[in-house]
Amino acid sequence: MIYLVEHRDGETKVKENRIFLALPLGNGIQREFEPYGVAHGIASGTGGDVVSFICRVIA
Repeated sequence: MIYLVEHRDGETKVKENRIFLALPLGNGIQREFEPYGVAHGIASGTGGDVVSFICRVIA
């Protein structure tokens, strides 16, 4: 999450007491996701790996 904030202009947001990360894709469009949900998927083996995830969200 810190990488995406510092290097990809990501922004943390809070919605309904949950933390989300918003990544700008261009033309005013943002991709939002819950970083803790992603981390849980990666840690449990169901969400791929960190490198694959970063490549998907910045593509």
